[in-house]
Amino acid sequence: MKGKTILLSVLVLLIMFLGLPVFATAQSSGGGGGGGGSGGGSSLGLRFAEPSDGANVGSPLRDVLVQVRTDVNAHCTFTGQACNGGDCKDINYRECVFCDLDSSYFTLHNSYWDNVEGWSYEVNTNCRDESGNSESGSVTFTSMGEVSDSTNPVITLESPINNVNHVPNTYLEFEVDELAHCEYTLASGNGAGHISLPGYLNNYKKLMSLTEGNTYTLTLECEDLSGNSASKTATFDVTSGSSSGGGGGGQGGGCFDTDGGKDLFEKGISAGVYDSCISKYEINERYCTEDNIGADYVGECPSGYICDDGACIESDDDDRDDDTTSTTTYFKNCNYIWDSSPYIGQSVKITASIKDNSGSVDSDSVDVNVLESVLGGSGGAYPMDGKTLDIQIIEPGSGDVAGAVEIKINSKGPSELGEMSLGLSGDRWGAGFPISNRNCVAGGSGGGESGGGSSCEKYHVCEDGSEIQYCEIIKQYDDDGNVVGAGCACKQNPEELCTSPSSGGGGGSGGGEPTEIPSSGGGGGSGGNNETPIICSGCVLGDKCVPVGYRTDDKYCTIDSEIVDQKGSEDSCNNNFECSTNLCIDSQCVSSGVWQKFLRWLSRLFG
Repeated sequence: MKGKTILLSVLVLLIMFLGLPVFATAQSSGGGGGGGGSGGGSSLGLRFAEPSDGANVGSPLRDVLVQVRTDVNAHCTFTGQACNGGDCKDINYRECVFCDLDSSYFTLHNSYWDNVEGWSYEVNTNCRDESGNSESGSVTFTSMGEVSDSTNPVITLESPINNVNHVPNTYLEFEVDELAHCEYTLASGNGAGHISLPGYLNNYKKLMSLTEGNTYTLTLECEDLSGNSASKTATFDVTSGSSSGGGGGGQGGGCFDTDGGKDLFEKGISAGVYDSCISKYEINERYCTEDNIGADYVGECPSGYICDDGACIESDDDDRDDDTTSTTTYFKNCNYIWDSSPYIGQSVKITASIKDNSGSVDSDSVDVNVLESVLGGSGGAYPMDGKTLDIQIIEPGSGDVAGAVEIKINSKGPSELGEMSLGLSGDRWGAGFPISNRNCVAGGSGGGESGGGSSCEKYHVCEDGSEIQYCEIIKQYDDDGNVVGAGCACKQNPEELCTSPSSGGGGGSGGGEPTEIPSSGGGGGSGGNNETPIICSGCVLGDKCVPVGYRTDDKYCTIDSEIVDQKGSEDSCNNNFECSTNLCIDSQCVSSGVWQKFLRWLSRLFG
C-alpha cells in the first residue's frame, strides 16, 4: 500500500511539472475507420476504411480489398471503373458476399477487385439502412506497375460441362482469371442466340432455360482489358437429369454436394449433375459417397409435397390417399466459428438444439477429437422432411478437427423456429450459449443457405443478451509491417469481449508473445477464408499472430488489428505502447527529454 501511495504521488508531481490539469478522464478503447474517399459522415457515417483515397496498391497477385464501414447496420452495393489514360471500362467486383442479398445489413462491407497493373480505379458505393436512409461515396486508387499485359485470359467453365447430360434448368457458370468482357453463343438445332455480358468481370452465374431432348453447343469468348482473348466450348445434351458422361468433379474436383447431402427439399448439384424429378412424387437425389464420388438416391416426396425442378415442394396437388395435410415448412440455418486449439488432445461433444413456437424441442450432437492439425474435414447429412421439427449438424462430422472449426447447423419444421443454441462439453467441463441470429438465415417454404452463408462476420451472444462481433476481415502484414493482403480472422476468446472490449478477446492487451499461424490458416498475407479463418486476437505480422500492443521497430499493433506508426511526443494516446517513448500520461505521449527533466527536477526537489 505504501508503494502505491508513493507511485501515485510521483504521478501527481509529474502532472504538476507538465502543467496538466488534475482531473479524471474517461478513455475510449478501439478506434475509428479512417481511410479516404468521398461521402464520409452524415446520415449513415459511411467511410472507406481501405484503401485510402489516391493510394497506390501493390502486387497484382492479390485482389484489392475495398472496405466500407458505416455507423449503423446498412446494405451496400458497389460499382467500379478501371481507366488507362482516357480509356475507361465499367468493371465488376470479383467477390462481394452480401451485395446481392437485399435483406442483409451490417456495419462492415467488403468487396474484392481484380488488381490489373498500371490501371487506375474508381469504386463507388451506395449504402442504405433498414429505414431507407441512404448515403454514397467513392474511392480512387492505382495499381502499381506498367500496362504491359500480353497474356490471354484463362477461362474456367464450371457449367455446363462438355459431354455431360444436363437438366433443362442448368446454370451457366464460369470464372476468368483477370477482368474480361465476355460474350457467349448458345446454339441448338432450333437456332442460336448471342449474349454480350455487361462490363468487365471475373465470374458469372445465371440459370439457363433449356429444352429437354435438344443438343446444345455453348461457345464462350472473353477479352481482357488489353485486348487479349480466349474461348471455351461445351457440347451437351439436355435430358431429365441422369448423367451419361464422366461428370465427377463438376464442382472443381472430387465430389461436392451443394445441398449438403440427401436433402429432398433443396435442389442441389453433386459431381456436376443436378437433382431431378423422376415423376410427380419421385425424386432422383444426388449425393457424395464416402469414396468421394457422385451417386443417385431415389426417394419419394412426403405427403403434401410433389417433385418440382429437382426438389420436393409443398402443394395442394398431392392426390395420394393420405389425410395428412401440410403447412409451411420453416427453416433456420446457422453457423459459428469455434477455436478448438485450447482443447488439443481432448474429445469434445458439440450439441445444437432448437425450439419452435409450439414448444417442441430437438437437438443433434457430434463427438470430435481435437488435434494439432488435420488434412481434411467431413460432414454428415440425412433427409429432413420438414413435417416434424428436425435439426442436424452438417459440419463437422464425427472425427478429427483442428484450429478454427466452422460449425454448420440446419433445421426445419412445421412451426416457426426460435433461438438456436450451441453447447460444447468435455471431461468435467461444459459451456452453452445461444447463436446470434446474425449468424443465421431463416424463412419459410424454402431451403436457404446451408449453415448461415459464407460471410466472415460472426457474432457472439453475451450473458446479458448483447452481441459482439468476433470475426471480421482484417489486414495482413509482412515482417516489415507492410500491408500485403487481407483475410478472415476471429478473436480467440470472444466471451472476454463481453466484459472487456479493450482486451481484444485475447486475454488483455500490451503483453504476450507472437504465436505461429498454422499453414492451413494463412499468414504472411495469404489470408484466412470464411470457412477456415485465422484465430488471432491481435495482428497478422508475417506468419505470426502478435498481440495487441506488440511493438516492432517504430510500429505497434492496435486493438483494431492494424499495424500503425508509433506516436510522437504530445500526440494523444490511451496506452504506453502507442508512444515511441513507451510513455503515455494523461492521454498524451511524453518525450524522453521531458521525462529526464522531470527526474532531474524530482531529484533536486528531494535533495
